[in-house]
Amino acid sequence: MPRVHKNKALQLSRFTALKFDNVTLDKIKPTNNKWFADNKLIIEVAEQSEEDRFKRKREIYRQLKQALKNNGNQIDSLFFQAREMESYRNELRQSKNYSLSDKIIMTFSRFNDYGLNWIKPVIIVFFLTLFVYVIILAGISDKILFSFSCDPYDIKNTFEVFMTNFKTFWNLFNPVRRTDLTYGKTIQTDWIYFIDLLHRIFLGIMIFQIIKAFRKHVSS
Repeated sequence: MPRVHKNKALQLSRFTALKFDNVTLDKIKPTNNKWFADNKLIIEVAEQSEEDRFKRKREIYRQLKQALKNNGNQIDSLFFQAREMESYRNELRQSKNYSLSDKIIMTFSRFNDYGLNWIKPVIIVFFLTLFVYVIILAGISDKILFSFSCDPYDIKNTFEVFMTNFKTFWNLFNPVRRTDLTYGKTIQTDWIYFIDLLHRIFLGIMIFQIIKAFRKHVSS
């Protein structure tokens, strides 16, 4: 099996298509690279399944990731690590063993682009928390109900409740918050506790994703 050695800059972005057959890429030492887009990597699947195609693509990205990491290029190695994980996700989707737990793990991993993006999970956390806050308003206030209305008075009243309890919104960003201090002692329905639990779990996972991506960004 031949090995590819390259010490000059790789201008792979100039190619319209790339195909790697019987090649190992773990010993290359690329510098000043211009990498190729994912859709330019061609994987032959003549007598193979789609699962095998993504498995081969994942292996190529794994080798590139490892070669770059060994060469001290942490930034580009993270780039190919993300592609490796996306290929693995597609591989699982094509297999018959894509369990619910795998779906959950891969979905959460995509929230920060497999460790490359910390801004994306911050945005997701903000808007999801805002959505949760809007849902629970009727459960922590006796001034509004869960019913649709276009009446100007109802709209004004809802907005006043929204702003009056806005302190609760900011408290929701704390995954170890106390329920009584966050919602007060005027909770009207018990389902708020269930929503609160789900939001805490989601918030804890997302904070981990944000910190993980941010540390990679800083260390790179």
